[in-house]
Amino acid sequence: MEVFRLDKSAHQPKVVLDPESGNILFEGNLVAQNIRNFFDPIFDWCHRYFKAGAETANVEVRMPHYNTAASKMIVQMFCLLKNYEEDGAKINVDWFYVDEDEDMVELAHETEEVSGLKFNFHSM
Repeated sequence: MEVFRLDKSAHQPKVVLDPESGNILFEGNLVAQNIRNFFDPIFDWCHRYFKAGAETANVEVRMPHYNTAASKMIVQMFCLLKNYEEDGAKINVDWFYVDEDEDMVELAHETEEVSGLKFNFHSM
């Protein structure tokens, strides 16, 4: 498997999915119009990564802002990772947030609750 990368732009975060290290990084705002086109290759990569026998994923989220459509897909992504955790994978999530943005902090905690994964929260 190869590393999957998306460059940061005004509408999407930098994304790096590294099968060698198991690191998954999202860094920047996500306000893309066609959110399905953004997430489909990420979901596909995750499926292939775990089907290839991966046992660990270290997810780092540094997204200070994302829109409602992105929020739904983010929850879906973490629910997918929870399924792999239930199958025996170890999923580590480090979620970085801006202290002053209470709405985004609340969304992060809701994502943790809905997905069933344990998040480690850090202030940026």
